[in-house]
Amino acid sequence: MSIAHVLVAIDASPFGIELRRYARQVAAAQHASVTAVYAVASALMATPGLALDGGMGIASLAEIDEQELQRARDAVAQEARTEGPALHWLSDTGGPCYRLMQRASWTADLVVMAQHDTRQATAGWVPPDLVETTALDAGRPV
Repeated sequence: MSIAHVLVAIDASPFGIELRRYARQVAAAQHASVTAVYAVASALMATPGLALDGGMGIASLAEIDEQELQRARDAVAQEARTEGPALHWLSDTGGPCYRLMQRASWTADLVVMAQHDTRQATAGWVPPDLVETTALDAGRPV
């Protein structure tokens, strides 16, 4: 099987960095490119009760979400400048990360994902069933 495009689901955590590096190693062996998908939902999803407080905490969570997104984007941009397979960025903060992963996986030859480490302290929220949902919807090896 020829692999030309590897898709990797990341967040801003150290684990996300390791997963991205692993995907690039696989891609290098196959002479493939890599697309890093920011697969994180809003922190509001992890703390839905804040919506009931009159919205006071929602602005803070939106700011945290933006900071985490920028941190992940900057890390990908920095790594993209290093030697190795082409590394591209994909995010959609306006929609659910499930839909983004589903659409992106349709054009990938290989999808690299891992279960989110719930012990990892990240501001963003990786849905606990993202891997299973993507595997069912991808139509590709995950």
